[in-house]
Amino acid sequence: MSDKKIIFNIIGLHCASCVERVQKKLRGLKGIKNAEVNLALNNASIVYEPEIISLPKIKKAVEDTGFGISTSAEAMEKMEKEEYRRLKNKFLLAAILSGLIFLLSMFVLPLIKEPGLINYMLFFLTLPVLFWSGNRFFKGAFSAFKPPAGYADMNTLVAVGTLSAFLYSSIATFFPEYFFKAGIAPAVYYDTSAVIITLVLMGKLLEARSRKLALESLKSLLNLQPKTALLLKGKKELNINIEYVKTGDILLVKPGERVPVDGLVLFGESSVDESMLSGESFPVDKKKGDKVIGGTINKNGFIKIKATKVGKDTVLFQIVSLVENAAGSKAAIQNLVDRVANVFVPAVMGVALLTFVIWFLAGKTAMAGVGFMSVLLVACPCALGLATPIGIIVGVGTAAKKGILIKNADSLERCEKINVVVFDKTATLTEGALTVTDIIPFKGLPSGHLLAIIASLEKKSEHPIAKSITGKAAKQGLALFETKEFKALSGFGIKAKIAGKEYIAGKPDFAKARNNYLKIIKVAAVLEKEGKVVVCLADKKNILGVVALSDTVRENAKAVIEELRKIKIRPVLATGDNETVAKQVAETLGIKDVKARVLPADKAGIIRGLQRKGNKVAMVGDGINDAPALTQADIGVSLSTGTDIAMEASDAVLVKGDLSKFLELIKLSKRTMRIIRQNLFWAFIYNIIGIPVAAGLLYPFSGYILNPMLASLLMAMSSVSVVTNSLRIRRVK
Repeated sequence: MSDKKIIFNIIGLHCASCVERVQKKLRGLKGIKNAEVNLALNNASIVYEPEIISLPKIKKAVEDTGFGISTSAEAMEKMEKEEYRRLKNKFLLAAILSGLIFLLSMFVLPLIKEPGLINYMLFFLTLPVLFWSGNRFFKGAFSAFKPPAGYADMNTLVAVGTLSAFLYSSIATFFPEYFFKAGIAPAVYYDTSAVIITLVLMGKLLEARSRKLALESLKSLLNLQPKTALLLKGKKELNINIEYVKTGDILLVKPGERVPVDGLVLFGESSVDESMLSGESFPVDKKKGDKVIGGTINKNGFIKIKATKVGKDTVLFQIVSLVENAAGSKAAIQNLVDRVANVFVPAVMGVALLTFVIWFLAGKTAMAGVGFMSVLLVACPCALGLATPIGIIVGVGTAAKKGILIKNADSLERCEKINVVVFDKTATLTEGALTVTDIIPFKGLPSGHLLAIIASLEKKSEHPIAKSITGKAAKQGLALFETKEFKALSGFGIKAKIAGKEYIAGKPDFAKARNNYLKIIKVAAVLEKEGKVVVCLADKKNILGVVALSDTVRENAKAVIEELRKIKIRPVLATGDNETVAKQVAETLGIKDVKARVLPADKAGIIRGLQRKGNKVAMVGDGINDAPALTQADIGVSLSTGTDIAMEASDAVLVKGDLSKFLELIKLSKRTMRIIRQNLFWAFIYNIIGIPVAAGLLYPFSGYILNPMLASLLMAMSSVSVVTNSLRIRRVK
């Protein structure tokens, strides 16, 4: 039995230590091949052996660590909305009460000689803030620390810090005599406990909103799929929810509608816009027996299709899965964070206890308590935990929105280091779509008149060749003629009458009976040898002229190559075409390194040779014949077409087939990794500086003590700053 993979949502993840706790528990189970827990996505991706361990056991293991689970994305989204609403309500109550507590503590309490009554008021005002608004921290700390887990996390730091301040204040309120006996003034820190809870809740609220923004790009992909489908049941047409469509169902797709699922055309003809999935420049003609892809747009014909792939098997779902998997994967840089997070919270608690002991033995009792709380509260495992995954999510989500699918986080990291790019030619550096290159008239017919007649015949056709010809006529400003008795000749071309005279346009073969066929066929042979498509125009007696079309260099290809050179990336052209064609394309684009007559399998060898010289190589190809090279390259980028959009060989897919997207991928990878490093730098520096200051390092020299309230504000803001900084990735141009 083969391994299975499951992704489920985890309820209650707060920090890097939470992630480590769940991850360690899952990886310790027999039958688990791999487990990755993602803080930013709040989910776990698990590969397991179903004959050794069952899904219920996996779920129970997660629950034993103190977290909830959900396998339904809709249920999780609903739960997150409800959680956000509760969090907001708890924050609002905490903010109101904390404001009152702060005012009483700062402006009323210092003016009263007998503070007993005010202290009682502060005690009762703090209770709901601590144990209702802040109950999540105490529950989380208890779940984390109870056997067999025995872990400490962010909840532990907040819970211990605020509870210690509250208990100290409560003793000072109800048993002040113990302090008087020791010669210590019975000070209270209710404002510290309340304000800390409020500030941390505020940070969580802001963090939740920022995360929602970061995940928006991922969710927008799902909008490509229609919500309903028109099912043909006998003679009845039923509009049903897309979830109820089954393999084998017969569906009707009207002009202008999206194709609901992947299928096979049973009846009708149409042109289908596959641009958002395949990169085809023109609508693709579809007839009986052709495949259609769910999410594409039926342009102008009524078609009946048979559903062949539904739900998770569709191409669109594969795209969404690619993006989600990439967002949930880990970059190599994350391994450092994981190792730090594993020891971070226990180390912080150790420093806090050491701070308390040192200051207590030094006779600074108040400083011991304040230092203990400040160390616990200033430390922020959230910032460390979010630094990398939130950057990856925003980077991958931004790429998806721009039509770039990145398979995993490691690919994004490797892409940053690329210094050589090997390009395939056809449909990569060239259009992969036909444009008019030659207009050759006969019988004394002016070239403009020849083009006008052919364009007049072709204007009613949706075929890519027809669009190229009519587009050329439009560019030249030619007036088209009115046609009558239009008829498509299957396999040959089209026929129509202009001013009562019959004309035929199409392949040279259709004109064999014309008087000048032998002369024209020689011209056509020369053009076809150059790789061009030939369309002949004829009346009933003679061939009047030919129009040739060919694949041309992409409009933006030269600009892409020039930009790559500017950022010190060397382009290489590797193609199976002959040297003449290859050099012509390379010269047009400014590529000096050309490899011609290269078989697809040999391209991998070219890449290996470049890698042996110490280069980091990207391969950009069509995603089919270039599979070995795409796999060999440090990062393979596919300008894929049709159902090959999610092919395994490539690390990234340019969904719209736009070569300029490759430049965006390079820039996005550099920006993403730069911002992730910024996140990690500030998260580490924040703790490296903040913890010693909180422990009282500056006190002997300046008398400065870090207020626990300020420490908690800094902790909350550090997480928010990491998420906010990551959102800057979306502004890449």
